[in-house]
Amino acid sequence: MSKSSNLNSVSKVSKNFSTKQTTIRLESKMMERLTKLCAKEGLSREVLFEALFEHYIEDKEAWTAILEQAKQKAEFRQAIANHKRAKTMMEKFG
Repeated sequence: MSKSSNLNSVSKVSKNFSTKQTTIRLESKMMERLTKLCAKEGLSREVLFEALFEHYIEDKEAWTAILEQAKQKAEFRQAIANHKRAKTMMEKFG
């Protein structure tokens, strides 16, 4: 593919392409691993997340396992948040 046809393709795609900034919270060790991997591969976290999502949403077996693990993590994080909230209330109101 020539440079000019490549530029034309990029130009066409860029007209319909947009991103939205978001902030996410990750476990500290997970963030360290993710940062190292992305640096090694020359990728941003966002691009890696997009590729993982697009790939695994098509793989129903993997997607089911991913959602199950995500639900377990969500329950765990909610339990921690509830514990912290209760501790704060006890400290504040005795």
